[in-house]
Amino acid sequence: MKILITNDDGISSNGIITLAEKFKEMGDVIVVAPAMQMSATSHSLTTGKPLRYNKHYIQNEFFGYAINGSPADCVKFAILTILENKKPDIVLSGVNFGRNTGVNLLYSGTFAGATEGHLLGIPSFAVSLSSHNPQSDCQAAAEYAYKIVSEIMKRHNKEKIFLNINVPSASSDKIKGIKITKNSSSYWEDEYEKRIDPFGKEYFWFNGMYVYDANEENIDDAAVDENYVSVTPIQFQFTNLVLLEELKGLEYLDEDANKVLTDESTIIDENEPTEFQDADKEIEKVLEERKIENNVIEPLDEVEKLEVEIAEPEPNPTLTTELQDTDKEIEKVLEERKITKSLSEM
Repeated sequence: MKILITNDDGISSNGIITLAEKFKEMGDVIVVAPAMQMSATSHSLTTGKPLRYNKHYIQNEFFGYAINGSPADCVKFAILTILENKKPDIVLSGVNFGRNTGVNLLYSGTFAGATEGHLLGIPSFAVSLSSHNPQSDCQAAAEYAYKIVSEIMKRHNKEKIFLNINVPSASSDKIKGIKITKNSSSYWEDEYEKRIDPFGKEYFWFNGMYVYDANEENIDDAAVDENYVSVTPIQFQFTNLVLLEELKGLEYLDEDANKVLTDESTIIDENEPTEFQDADKEIEKVLEERKIENNVIEPLDEVEKLEVEIAEPEPNPTLTTELQDTDKEIEKVLEERKITKSLSEM
């Protein structure tokens, strides 16, 4: 089994080293990670400069490949170039320092690394530790990740597997177990802290407070705070399906706004109630019998002229009684529908 591992804290991070060592028990591990810290780079790709990669060694032993790009770059480049377009069986991203829960998924480079694997149809897992201390012990996180991935890989259908794993910053004996959770509705109360450099110039550090509703049911943040390992299944569906239906009416905004009547056109609107459609058909029939040609009627005065002619018919002794009765019916329909400006609004 071939396992591709990346992260966003950089290839020298204790988190990725611990994870790689643990997963060597499962199969052939290849590490392709950013050469430097790339936290909060989200799913960015490098397009404005060339990508370069180098072999990375730890204590004179080959560990993996360091790339001057983002975690998403690393996964793409690893599969298309280093692995020569041969997909690995698993993509892992982590262990990240700092939980990737709630809204953090939008910003996380670690999560993006796993996302890239998922988009390529590979079972993918993002692994994070709830501690921002880069010296934190990641052993428990690596062990729980191993347990979860081992179990998942026994499934027959693994193509759509994408799990976000968050582990409490605690030793294995203090972790209560695993909870399958939802992504929380968290947010950041952001600020930019202003400071002054030695030359008297202003500069700013991004800062903020992470907020979530502890009363929200079955969420990742609450599980981690209660010393459970949070496992959240992830999928991507960007379309708001409810609003999609509500917005259907916008498709008609420009339709027939200034449409002219031609010989082939019809005054029947299929979206109207049936009784209106029947009346429209009768009107159209009478107009044809009376040889009122549907020529171009763009000028407003011509529309009004035709409208008056139809809306206020005078008795015509040359017409048959049947046509006179139909004229009265037309007048009634027009009055009921309050058509006062344009024949095209019938």
